[in-house]
Amino acid sequence: MGDNSRVSPLKSESAGIPGLLRKISGELSIDPIRQGRYNDRKFFVICMTPRSGSTYLGSVLSANGIANVQEHFRIQGGAIERDAEKLNQKTYETYFRHKVEQLTSKSGYFGLKCDWPQYAPIYVSGLHAHYLRDAEFFYLTRSDILAQAISRYVATESNYFHSVNELPEGGKIEVDFDYDKIRSHLEHLIKMQSDWEQFFACEGLKVNRITYEELAKDPAKTVRDISSVLDYSVDDVVVETEFKVVSTDLNDRLREQFVAEHRQRVAQFSWMK
Repeated sequence: MGDNSRVSPLKSESAGIPGLLRKISGELSIDPIRQGRYNDRKFFVICMTPRSGSTYLGSVLSANGIANVQEHFRIQGGAIERDAEKLNQKTYETYFRHKVEQLTSKSGYFGLKCDWPQYAPIYVSGLHAHYLRDAEFFYLTRSDILAQAISRYVATESNYFHSVNELPEGGKIEVDFDYDKIRSHLEHLIKMQSDWEQFFACEGLKVNRITYEELAKDPAKTVRDISSVLDYSVDDVVVETEFKVVSTDLNDRLREQFVAEHRQRVAQFSWMK
């Protein structure tokens, strides 16, 4: 069989990689890597899926002086356009290096958090292999993926994503139940987890795994575990930041409705057609 029959080593379920690269290349040229590696700082990556507590985790790591951990390489919502305007040399590598040099902490760490669609362009462009292959990777997931899907559904429908955001009019979050939309969020999260796992396995990465539930239960322990991996000393761990867990009884009601609707659909489906 010819080469065309081989499965692409960069196949992705949750990220349209060609489209992401086209989006980036509209602002920055994606050229071969030309500059040297950094030897004066340490890198780490928080690999996440949406609604897994990554914003809170990033705020806690920042509060403890480890690094300014945010979605530094977000390209949607005009982010790539705004970043490109600041650069004299408009290449993807220059964009990456500008972030590193501007956002490395005083302690010498550059940390970023990203979902797979944000990291995939870094991976396929060669930036991962050149700059981040030896970074520490932390994988933040949520044990209860249905709760995660419902959280994402509520956030997108209400446009209330974080505790620092202003509550909707009336001061209460209300969204209608929609089985198909929740199911779509669930499938999206499952696909993204599959993409991350494929990346970790194929690159032979030893990943430090964290769950949302562990983070919510004992954030100080999570910070100490991360700082230990990074060989960074934290004395009195700060866990209180402006970000809080966003959850209401609405999420529980939607969960009950989803499970009941799903069971009903399974019971009514004719498998013998």
